[in-house]
Amino acid sequence: MKRLLAMLLTAVFILTSSTPILAACSTAASESDPEPVITRPVVSGQCITVPEVAKKASIDLTIDDTYRLQESLVDFREHLMTSTYKWISRDQKRLDLEVYKIAGEDLILTFTGVGDGTVQIDLGQSLTQVQPSVYQSRDLTVQVLSCISYNQGPYSTYNLAPEPAIKCTAAGSRLVVEGRTSGRTNSAVILVTGRSDAVYVQERLEEAMLGNYIFARDGILQKEPSNYVPYQPNNWYLTASSWSLNQVLDLLVDYRPVRDLSLYYAYKFAERYNEMGFIPTAPRSQWLYEDFNIGYEFYDTRMNTNTVRFLMKINNYYPDRRFQEPIHRYFDFYKDFASRYRILTKSGYLPCDYMDQQGQGRITHVSLNHAITEMSALYDYYLMCGDEEALHMARSIRGAVEDMHERFVNPDGDLWYGMTPDYTFVLQDYRYLTLNDLIEAQGIIRQVEGEENPALQYLIDAKQGWLERNPKKEAK
Repeated sequence: MKRLLAMLLTAVFILTSSTPILAACSTAASESDPEPVITRPVVSGQCITVPEVAKKASIDLTIDDTYRLQESLVDFREHLMTSTYKWISRDQKRLDLEVYKIAGEDLILTFTGVGDGTVQIDLGQSLTQVQPSVYQSRDLTVQVLSCISYNQGPYSTYNLAPEPAIKCTAAGSRLVVEGRTSGRTNSAVILVTGRSDAVYVQERLEEAMLGNYIFARDGILQKEPSNYVPYQPNNWYLTASSWSLNQVLDLLVDYRPVRDLSLYYAYKFAERYNEMGFIPTAPRSQWLYEDFNIGYEFYDTRMNTNTVRFLMKINNYYPDRRFQEPIHRYFDFYKDFASRYRILTKSGYLPCDYMDQQGQGRITHVSLNHAITEMSALYDYYLMCGDEEALHMARSIRGAVEDMHERFVNPDGDLWYGMTPDYTFVLQDYRYLTLNDLIEAQGIIRQVEGEENPALQYLIDAKQGWLERNPKKEAK
C-alpha cells in the first residue's frame, strides 16, 4: 500500500477555472485579500478546513495527508475506512469527496458536485486506456465504475441525463472527470488498485450488469420498469438486490477489484435495512398495487434474499458486526413474515413473494425461483450460526416443493413460473435463473442433509430437457 500511496501523489479538485473553492466550514475571503498560500488541511470537529483559500481555483491534498486525517476522523469499519471532505465555493457550488481505504491496500474515490465542474486525479504515472472505463499505468489499475449526471427524485429514484453529460478521460498521469450540466448532480465512483487483470474483471462485470445496473455512490442503481411509480424516461432506482455482484463472487478471493467492490457495496447495503429488518423497494409497482394493494417501500423476497446471501458470503471472508447485525435482524423479520404470508401444502409451506410494508396488501403468489433461493438462504444461515429454526424452515419449504414438484412442470415440459394462493400454476419460467437456483440449492442440500433431493432433481432434469429441445435462437 505504501507504494500505491506514493504513486497517488496529488488529488486536485476544480469546480471551474475561475471559481474559488472554500472549505465548507471556512469564511470567504474578500476580493482585496492577497493571493493565498495553500496550507495543509486541519481537523476542526468533524469538518476538514482548508484555510486562506480565496482566489485559487484548486485545492491540493496529498493522499498521505488524507489518510492521516482519515485515521483519526470519521468512520472506521473492520475492513473499510472512510472519510468525507466537503468544499463549497463562493457561488455556493459544492464538491463532496469520500475516500475509502479498502482492506488496507486499495482506494475507492467518490465525488459529487452540482453543475459544471471538473475533478482531476494525478496518479503520478502515465495512464493508458485499455477499455472504455479502465486505465492502467506501470503499477496501477484505475476502473471508472460510474460517471453519471442526474436529478434525484422521490422514492430513491435517479433521473439520468438522456445524453452523456459527464465524461472521464486520461491526460498523461491525470484522470479527468468533467461534467457540463445545468442544475444536475454530477457523480463518479473510481476504484484504484495495484496492477490487476482489470480487463477480465470488467468483462465479467459488464456481463453481470447487462446494462441494467450502475455502481453509483449511494448504492447500486437498477433501471426502473415502466410500470413503477414515479416513472419518467431514463429513471433508475436504488435497488434492494445485490444480484449483479452475486454473479462475480467466484472472483472474490483472487481478484482485488471484485473484493473491493463487494466490501464497499456490502457496507452500503448493510446501512439500508429498515426498522422492520429488510431493505425496501421504494418505488411502487403498479402491478402489485392493482393486484395486491401493495404500495411504496414494499418487501421483495427475491431481492432481499440475494442481498442477505451476499452479506453472509462477504462476512464469511471478512467478518464484521456491521454485516452480522443486519443479517440477524433480517432473519428475525423473515421468520415472522413466513409465518404469516405463505401458501400451505401437506408437508410444508411456500412463502409469498411480496409484502406491503404497512401490512395492507393481500397474499401474493409464490415464484419457484423465490422459494428455492429462500430455502438456500435459510440453509446458509443455519451453516453460519447453527440456527435450528432456520433449518426447520428450510426443510418446510423443501417439503412443500416435494409436495408440488410434479405440478410445477407444465404440459410443454418447461417449469411454471409460480403458483397462486388457490394452487393455480401460472406464467412462463425464466430461461436459466430458476435452473441455476435449483442446481445451487441441490448442492447446499447435499452439504447439509448428506444426500441430494429427488424432487429438486426432477425439476432440474425437466428444465434441462426442455432447454435441449428448445435451443435459444441466435440474434440475426
